[in-house]
Amino acid sequence: MYVLPDTEALVLHALRAYLPTGTAVRVAMPQHWAGLLPLVVARRVGGKARDPRFIDSGMFTVEALAASRPAASLLARQARGALLAACRDQHRGSDGYLSRFIEVTGPFMTGDALTAGHPGACRFTATYQLNARPLAARPPLTVTLAADRDDGRYYRAQVVGAAAGPARLEWGDGHMADITIGADPVVVEHEYKTLGAHTVTVTDADGNTKTVTTAPVLPVEISWAMDAGSNFEGVLSATGVKPGVTVDWGDGSPPVTPAVSAGKLTERHAFTADGEKTITVAVPSWKDAGFEGHTASAKVTVRLPRDLDVQLGYFEDDPRKVSATIRNAVAGKGQITWGD
Repeated sequence: MYVLPDTEALVLHALRAYLPTGTAVRVAMPQHWAGLLPLVVARRVGGKARDPRFIDSGMFTVEALAASRPAASLLARQARGALLAACRDQHRGSDGYLSRFIEVTGPFMTGDALTAGHPGACRFTATYQLNARPLAARPPLTVTLAADRDDGRYYRAQVVGAAAGPARLEWGDGHMADITIGADPVVVEHEYKTLGAHTVTVTDADGNTKTVTTAPVLPVEISWAMDAGSNFEGVLSATGVKPGVTVDWGDGSPPVTPAVSAGKLTERHAFTADGEKTITVAVPSWKDAGFEGHTASAKVTVRLPRDLDVQLGYFEDDPRKVSATIRNAVAGKGQITWGD
């Protein structure tokens, strides 16, 4: 059977624990209240169970009475601070603990017949909403991250032990997910589109937070574009890279380390050898951010410009006829223009 705690008793217990020594705390206004100053009267005036199993949410009127206006104002503000601290500390009583504080109406001076007959005495009133939870054991709030799929940019977060109710999961890259916590673990997926370490934060209904850090590995994607009219010179483009990346052109020329901006690079190159070449882009390991080294490659067919050796020969029996001997040409079909 689910039994929620006595939230009013918890509030009174917390006020007695957190307010300055000598402050009287009551649930109802005593008949001879003037002899008890300084006095705080706190009583529940509304609210409901947000979850009949785990959360009671009570609305409380808190009155602070003292022998002067400054003293009553200070006491009212101390009472507010006491309840806020008690909720943040998850102050415990015999059957539950406080877990959330919301100020509905801040302290204000109340002038009425109660204090009219007591010169100098003053009363301040405020309204607060506080949550209370039973002491039933609950596992600590944990967030587990695991890479999902093969390319290292998809992550799955599993949230366990959070307070039941609405919660927020922030992925650390400007994106967030509003989730609802229940009895079962909550699993949420996300795709990262930026390099670097990201701090994932979960905040539950009681304001408890848990952070974990992850470092997605974005896939390196490269493309090569030959210049118009060229078979050996063009531009390499790559995404998913970081400073320190190297490019090996596969033609015997020294590797280069291009400039990187926003995870992208462009680099021009003129190949120095014919044939099929493999361009390799290598991203080094980045241990501080949790990255391992990874590479990507692309194949390019290169044809260097050639100096053709062309020799003409004439037929003795008919000088109108000539022959052409061509050396150092690329194998395959070609074209001869005779000039006539």
